Amino acid sequence: MLHAIESMLYRWGYFVPEVRRMVALQLAVAVVALMLLPLGGWGRDFCIGAVLGTLNFLALARFIQELVFLRRGAVLSLLVGFYARLILTAVALYVVLILWHASVAMVLMGLATVIVNILLWGIVHFLGRTSKEA
Repeated sequence: MLHAIESMLYRWGYFVPEVRRMVALQLAVAVVALMLLPLGGWGRDFCIGAVLGTLNFLALARFIQELVFLRRGAVLSLLVGFYARLILTAVALYVVLILWHASVAMVLMGLATVIVNILLWGIVHFLGRTSKEA
């Protein structure tokens, strides 16, 4: 399943293999979170957080990938896109937390799936090193 997701992500423009692998794992986490949706209440709030986090992670991964291979003159457009996404996320969190009265703890736990994904990826890569650096 992850191989199919990674090939789809490659077609979407995620060309760096490690970034693609992290995004694929985060998408898998989001799919698992979507399975909690029928539980209502806390499951819905966790799912909202996980989906918001995943969408932001997808955008941030593309942003960083494009920033690394940046050509002259594209910085302003990348920054405008970054801040537009940040504002949209703030509006979405306002709607979810204030207007819909979602559980702050569960939304934060859903958002934290991105951090856990990055930490686990880092630990696996740190422990997977076989060569010693001088």
